[in-house]
Amino acid sequence: MTGTGGAAKAVAPSVTLGATAMRNQARTRKSANQGFSLIELMVVVVIIGLLASMVIPNMTRMANRAKEAAVKQNMHLLQTAVEDFSVLSTGRYPDNGTDLSDDGKTVQQLCPGAVYPENPYTHLPSSVVWDVDPNSAIPGQMGLNPATPSQYIIKGTGSTGPLSTQLTTGS
Repeated sequence: MTGTGGAAKAVAPSVTLGATAMRNQARTRKSANQGFSLIELMVVVVIIGLLASMVIPNMTRMANRAKEAAVKQNMHLLQTAVEDFSVLSTGRYPDNGTDLSDDGKTVQQLCPGAVYPENPYTHLPSSVVWDVDPNSAIPGQMGLNPATPSQYIIKGTGSTGPLSTQLTTGS
C-alpha cells in the first residue's frame, strides 16, 4: 500500500504543478497581448466626441461675447476722446472726423496713441463713421449718429449686428 500511496502522492504534485504551469502560461500570454479592444477604443472616441460637442459651441459663444465687450470698451474710449474734444473746444462736439478742436486736434488724435482703438474682429484700428449708423456687415465698426456741435450718439456693431449699448452726450 505504501507503494501505491507513494505513487499516488507522486502523481498528485505533478498534476498540481501542471495546473499552476498552465495558469502561469495563460497569464504570460495575457500580459503579452495586453491592450484595448476595438469596442473600448470606440467608446472612448464617442465620449470624447460628446464632450467636444458640448464644449466647442460654448467656447465660440464666449469668444463672441468677449469681442463684443471689447467693442463696447472701444466705444467708451471714443466717447472719452469726443468729450476731450468738447473740453478743448468750450463745449462744442465734433461734426465729423476731420473737425478740429480749438487747439487743432481731431477726435482720432485725442484717442490714446492718436489712433482709433483696435477692432477686436480685424485687429486693425476701428473704422468710425459719422452721421450714419455703423454697418452691420462690419463687426467692430463704430459710428456717431447724430454728430452735431450740441450732441452725439455712439453706436457699435458686434458679430450679429448692432449692439444694444449706445453712448450719448454727457453719459
